[in-house]
Amino acid sequence: MGALIVALVVLVPRLPSNAAAIGAGIACGGALGNLVSLLAWSQGVPDPLVVTGATHGLAFNLADVFAVGGDSILLSVVILLGLRRRAALREPA
Repeated sequence: MGALIVALVVLVPRLPSNAAAIGAGIACGGALGNLVSLLAWSQGVPDPLVVTGATHGLAFNLADVFAVGGDSILLSVVILLGLRRRAALREPA
C-alpha cells in the first residue's frame, strides 16, 4: 500500500488534469485508511459492510470504497487523456 501511495504522489502531478489529482487523492485516502486499520487492529482490516448471496459473499469497508472510487476516476482520466493525445503518442514514421 505504501508503494502505491508513493507512486501516485510522484506520477500524478505529471498529468495535466485536476480530475486526476482528485482521483489520486481519494485513492490515497482509501489506501491510507486501510493501512491505518491494518496497523491499529491486530486482527487485520475490519470489514463492516458484508453482502452475502446464496453461494458468494462480499466484504468491504469505506476505505475500500474510496480506494476503488479514486482508482476509477484516475483510470478514466488517464484513458481520456490518452485518447485526446493519441496523435502525439504515435511514433513518427
